[in-house]
Amino acid sequence: MSVSPPFLALVEEDDAAWQARLAQGGCFVIAEAALNDAVPWLSERWGGNLDQTRVYWGAASREHASISPYCIPVHSANWTQVREHLLVQDGWGMGMQLAWFMRTYAPRDQLMALVKHFRQWSLISPPSGESAILRIGDWQVVKALLAVSTAQEANALYGPVASYCDIAPSGRVQILTLTARAPHSVPNSLPRQLSTAQWHALLEPAQRQELARYTAHLRTYHTRWKDAPEDALLDFTRRHMAQAQQNGFNNDRDIVRWLALATELAPDFPQQPWAQPLLSQPENIGIKSRMDRLYQVAIDQLDDA
Repeated sequence: MSVSPPFLALVEEDDAAWQARLAQGGCFVIAEAALNDAVPWLSERWGGNLDQTRVYWGAASREHASISPYCIPVHSANWTQVREHLLVQDGWGMGMQLAWFMRTYAPRDQLMALVKHFRQWSLISPPSGESAILRIGDWQVVKALLAVSTAQEANALYGPVASYCDIAPSGRVQILTLTARAPHSVPNSLPRQLSTAQWHALLEPAQRQELARYTAHLRTYHTRWKDAPEDALLDFTRRHMAQAQQNGFNNDRDIVRWLALATELAPDFPQQPWAQPLLSQPENIGIKSRMDRLYQVAIDQLDDA
C-alpha cells in the first residue's frame, strides 16, 4: 500500500542502517505475547517491571497478560538476543525509533512515554460508535492507517515516534518516517475515534480474505463457477454477500448458503413469492434459524423443478 507525501516517507534500509539506528538510541520493538511466549521474559529482561512494558493496563493487564503487546528497548548490546527470539516469523511485531527530542530522555522515561502512547491507541471506535482493540504492534495495521491519514491524524499516530520499522526475519527493513511534525488537535481520549477512511483501511485486508474464501468455495462446490472468469465470480460474490448482509445474514455459514441459493436458483430468488414470507420471519422459530428454514424451502423448490 502506498503512503501519501509530503508528510510520510517509506524507504528500504539494510541491516547496517538498522544497526546505525540502534547506535543512535531511542529504538524499541513492540510484539504480542499471544504470538510468541518469549515476549514477556524479553520485555522483563530489558525493560524492567512487566507492568511498565505491557501495553494493556488495569484489569485487562491482569486478565490478558499472556496476549498483550509489550514494548522492549533494543540497542546494540541486546539486539542479537532479541532478534534470535522474536524475529522467527513474518508479522512478529514492529520496530521503531523515537523522535530526536525524545532521545535526550532517560531510557526509562523513553519507555514510559512510548507505552503511554500505545495505550492511548489500544482501543478504537469506528464512525458507527462501537469499540474494538487495535493491534498497534502490527506493521500492516499501522501502515494501512497511515496510508489514509491526514497530516494531523498521522502526527497523532506517531506521537513520540519518528519512524516505524518493519524488520523481516530475512533481514529486509522498511522504514516509514514522519517527515513533517506539527501540532495536532486529535483527542487522546479512549476509545480513539477513527475516520471513515481509516476504518475502511483496517477492514479492507479482512474483507479481501473473506471474499477469497467465498469465491474459492463457489469454484469448488458449484459447477457453474468452476471455470468462470475471475471478474464475473468476484462481482457475483460481492453483490450477493452484500445482499445476504442486508437481509440480516452475517455469519459465514449463512452467507455461504445464501451464495449457494443465488447460484443454484437465481440471483433474484429473494423476490420469489416463496422466499418473501420467510425473509420477514423472526430469526428463530423452535430450533431452526431463519436461514435453516429458507434453505430447506429452497431445496424443496429445486426438488420440485
